[in-house]
Amino acid sequence: MEVIFSLGKNLGYSEKDLLDKCYHKRSERGGFDENIILEKVYD
Repeated sequence: MEVIFSLGKNLGYSEKDLLDKCYHKRSERGGFDENIILEKVYD
C-alpha cells in the first residue's frame, strides 16, 4: 500500500482520494475476494 500511496501522492492524490476510489470501484464492480480475474479478452 505504501508504494501505491506514494505514487498517488506524486500524482496529486491523497490517501483518502485513493481509498475512496477503491471503495467506490468495489461497490460498483466488486473486488478480488473470490480470486476471479479476467485472463483474456476476445474482440
